[in-house]
Amino acid sequence: LRENVEKLRAAGVHFVGPVEGALSSGDTGMGRMADPEEILKFSEKLLEEAGKLKGKKILIAYGRTEEEIDPVRVITNRSSGKMGYYLAERAKAMGAHTILVEGEISYQPPVGDEKHKVRTHAQMREVLIKLAPQADVIIMSAAVSDFRPEIRSEEKIKRGKALQLTLVPTGDILAEIGKNKKKGQVVVGFALESQNLEEVAREKLDRKNLDIIVGNTLDAPGSDFIDGFILDRNGNLTEFKGRHKAEVASALFEKIAEFLGA
Repeated sequence: LRENVEKLRAAGVHFVGPVEGALSSGDTGMGRMADPEEILKFSEKLLEEAGKLKGKKILIAYGRTEEEIDPVRVITNRSSGKMGYYLAERAKAMGAHTILVEGEISYQPPVGDEKHKVRTHAQMREVLIKLAPQADVIIMSAAVSDFRPEIRSEEKIKRGKALQLTLVPTGDILAEIGKNKKKGQVVVGFALESQNLEEVAREKLDRKNLDIIVGNTLDAPGSDFIDGFILDRNGNLTEFKGRHKAEVASALFEKIAEFLGA
């Protein structure tokens, strides 16, 4: 059932409920159909939002980057790119022109009006810095490498002796974008932390000159459901727990529409 629901979500189908309440079995719990009034309100909201971002250019970076150790080995992370998929789908549903910058992903790729495929931190930076000035909204949901090997071996490293790697930090792409943000442009970042999430998110929001940041906790790689919050530069914080990434994407775009005055 969960797999079928996920396929429907990926096809753009929206779900209302289930909710807690009395069940046909006589038990009480999660599994009851949402009230018809709630379903109607949700449907009206979808229709109302359909053209909210018409004419707006939304730049979305998602997926993970890779940094080469040698021609066959890389340093990377376990980001699936799922959040990027749902962000792109939601932006299109609201009528936006979507510009996608896609790193390596482990999920089906979203459809965009424009798409740029990248693999390394350097490639992602080059593309984003070039495209950023034309966008009304920039969403950085990509899991970009924080470090890269100082030296890349031109040949495959042979098995044998212990290997020591010297890693050097990469530049902060989002901070660079925030520093050069145009008037009226909305810049959104993500914070993934194992502890002190809200404190770290607030610091990043301020230091990187962001308008909105999505904070979420460490979950199983590729999970569809996340815990966290959406925080804006005015101090407004909306928490969510066990929310599907599609729902989080929808809530984020509601906030973005507010900032754009849409």
